[in-house]
Amino acid sequence: MIDIELIEGLSIDDAKRVCLWTNEKGEKFLRRWAGPGVEFPLNEDSLLNFENTYSIQKNGEFIGLIRKIRQVGTNVHIGNFILNPEYTSRGFGKIALRKFIDSIFSEQQVETITLNVLADNKNAIGLYKKCGFKVLSTITQPVKKYLMVRRK
Repeated sequence: MIDIELIEGLSIDDAKRVCLWTNEKGEKFLRRWAGPGVEFPLNEDSLLNFENTYSIQKNGEFIGLIRKIRQVGTNVHIGNFILNPEYTSRGFGKIALRKFIDSIFSEQQVETITLNVLADNKNAIGLYKKCGFKVLSTITQPVKKYLMVRRK
């Protein structure tokens, strides 16, 4: 049985792992999951400065991270979702995202969750749709991306 757990925070060793996954794949990969505000090559200090970060663990092994970026009123905006490339397309991301959604919606004041995704990131868009997100709007500049929403 696969046990996916979300743990608040990120260790230095786990930050090093994310840097390794990211820097091996290059700057374009970094932009896909971290956005334009993070410098390439990625370093541990950048990751450790992220607030509201949750480590994704599979049977006790670190396999990724996700963040609550901000809360405005009854909406929580999430992002910076990355899995170890060895674990993508195997259902772990869907399990982790659903657990994250459930934990956010367990907070009574939260009614919606939003996220941004690059328009060419078809795998991520498919995952978000499977987890109940819908495209709310399209942003075209500086690069095409979608604002997606999931309601409680």
